[in-house]
Amino acid sequence: MFKYILIFLIFFSSSVFSKTIDLEYDVYAGGLRGLNAKITITLKNDNTYEISSIAKTTGFIGTLYYAMMKYDTFGEIKENYFKTSNYIYNAETRKKKRTKNIDFSEYKDYVDYQTVFLNIISHITKNDNCDLSNNVYSGKRFFKIDFKNTENLNIKDKGKGIYQGEAIACNVDIESTGQKDYGWFFDQSQGELKAYFAKIPNLDNKIMVKADMGTLGHGNIIAYLVKAEIKEN
Repeated sequence: MFKYILIFLIFFSSSVFSKTIDLEYDVYAGGLRGLNAKITITLKNDNTYEISSIAKTTGFIGTLYYAMMKYDTFGEIKENYFKTSNYIYNAETRKKKRTKNIDFSEYKDYVDYQTVFLNIISHITKNDNCDLSNNVYSGKRFFKIDFKNTENLNIKDKGKGIYQGEAIACNVDIESTGQKDYGWFFDQSQGELKAYFAKIPNLDNKIMVKADMGTLGHGNIIAYLVKAEIKEN
């Protein structure tokens, strides 16, 4: 389950540019709601940004496996490109807790998980396609995330998310660049990763409305956007 929380946090996105956005996603595993994530993105007048997200297991899955992850990202915006300055990560399960605080001044060619999708949203909004790569540092691993266009999807999942209709579809490939042992995070044998983006009425930019994140056991892992609100700065 920890793997799928990490993948989900890579798969979140937001509408940006002079807005504060509150987003909420539900993630289903084999049809059961297993994870809830709340994300807030704040842009400041000095061309800096902050992202705060909390993801927790919930429902029946949460009773079997409790996990919580909190990410805080601080960065700057230059020519519509989002660049991480500092990244704080806290996670806990019933058995252990982990904390990381990373200064990205030593990793100037890399961004963190959360900043990846601010950059893909900026790219999709400007170019109406997914073709973009980002180099990412997690605090432990170096890797590249590639987004590639695939056939658009007409989303019809009633009762799960707030969006129904046509969406831009992106294949997402994660490739290790810093170590020989790829490990579980780079194992995509359990299915392709796909993210779907669309504009919803109360937001200015296309955001992620759905994500397919492979399989767990005999069930698919799917994330849906369930809430999106704008607050003026």
